Amino acid sequence: MKTEKLDRDILGKTTQALIDDQVMEGRILAIARSIDNEKICFQQKKGQNGIWIPASNLIAETIEPGQEIEPSLEEIGNIKENYLKEIKKEVNKSPILLDLKAKSNEKAWSQLIDIVADSACNVQFLSSQKSVNRLITRSIKSKLSRDEIAHRLIFHKSLQAAGFEFFSDIIEAFNRIFQNIVNIPLPSLAKLSAEMIYQIAIIYGSDPESPEAKLEALNIFALTSMGEQALNIGLDWLKFDPALNKAVKVTGKAAMIYGIGYAACLFYKYKSETGKNLLNETKWLKEDFLPQTQEYLEIATSEENMKDSLIQEFQAYYKPIDYQKIEDYLSEQNWKLADQETGKIILDILTQNMTENLQSIPDKDWHKINTIWTNASKGKFGFTVQKQIYKTKTGFLKMNPIGNFGQEVGWRGEAGIFGGVFGWKEYDDLVFDLKLAPKGHLPAFWFDIYNDHHGYIVRQYLLPIFGKNIDKTDK
Repeated sequence: MKTEKLDRDILGKTTQALIDDQVMEGRILAIARSIDNEKICFQQKKGQNGIWIPASNLIAETIEPGQEIEPSLEEIGNIKENYLKEIKKEVNKSPILLDLKAKSNEKAWSQLIDIVADSACNVQFLSSQKSVNRLITRSIKSKLSRDEIAHRLIFHKSLQAAGFEFFSDIIEAFNRIFQNIVNIPLPSLAKLSAEMIYQIAIIYGSDPESPEAKLEALNIFALTSMGEQALNIGLDWLKFDPALNKAVKVTGKAAMIYGIGYAACLFYKYKSETGKNLLNETKWLKEDFLPQTQEYLEIATSEENMKDSLIQEFQAYYKPIDYQKIEDYLSEQNWKLADQETGKIILDILTQNMTENLQSIPDKDWHKINTIWTNASKGKFGFTVQKQIYKTKTGFLKMNPIGNFGQEVGWRGEAGIFGGVFGWKEYDDLVFDLKLAPKGHLPAFWFDIYNDHHGYIVRQYLLPIFGKNIDKTDK
């Protein structure tokens, strides 16, 4: 059985796993990891939905060696060309897609086919899996449902379209989205939306590389865009020659991302619940799927109405960061729970913004955490005192500043026969006591939320925070 931490390069590899006391062969579609929990999305048959099982169920010896895929531009072009042929061939077999094609402008339809094929190429080389996998890894720690993860992805895509990735206030974020998205060309939005469909498929356990995946993306995109309500709000770009550069209102552009995101969630959630190949479910697509997507688009009757409706919808998935638990634990002198809650809040901020970059977290959040810890410990704990200690251990001719810092704050034993790599203490061996712990010993949540070598954690995650304005006064 598999016991060590899985590497990302096994994504897409064929292996065997123990399921219901039987050895089953399949592929690994995704990995979700928290500190004490690692799961894989395991696909038993090509085209089937994946199921989440503990990573320990893997039979390690059967995992194929990982191979780095670095295709040339020519190879990518050939793959895309094959995808285009495959999609066009399958369109001719689908009554729904043939009907949509007949209603569309020829150039616009060709452009949509090209966008779907191009996005499929990105999925082929795991860019979408990796970004969604990072989101799932963070989200499993926060106990988010697949619906919640998918909605956060949709919101992140709209932020990306508007040209920024980090937000601290959802109302301000939507104001900026509606202000900026009007200037984004429709083909760029369409490409972003197509990639989003594939990523939502992964979240719900569907295989984005299955033969039907590209046709699913095309159905979701075209049905949503060609419905009656979509045409009423100006999301009718498939009916016009792209060269005419028809102006589309901000509501139409926002509806493309949010409407198609909603449709993809609806599609893949139903697929995961039923196990059906929905491309064969013509009645469901026409009588259930299409009406529900068009009903959702009714929020786009005006810019103000759409913005208010989206804010109300997405606020449910983005609860304000609450520091009260940290303060409560500190007031009770429960230093370990306070430290773990601090780490959880950092993960929550990163998960909300779909990023792993700690540097992107605003100074005000680091300042808030630092102030809480500094005040509760009367200056013994917090980033300020850690920063001061680190400064005394660095400088001209001072060797191994990170190791010296670790020793000074009690995270590392003295150098020597048990020093170096083996000198750093495990998280549970730290001292969660104000009187007994060395100065600067806490917060140390880094070692609870990251699995890397402790010296690397200090260098990679903590030191950059010392460059933040953590001591500033609240305004």
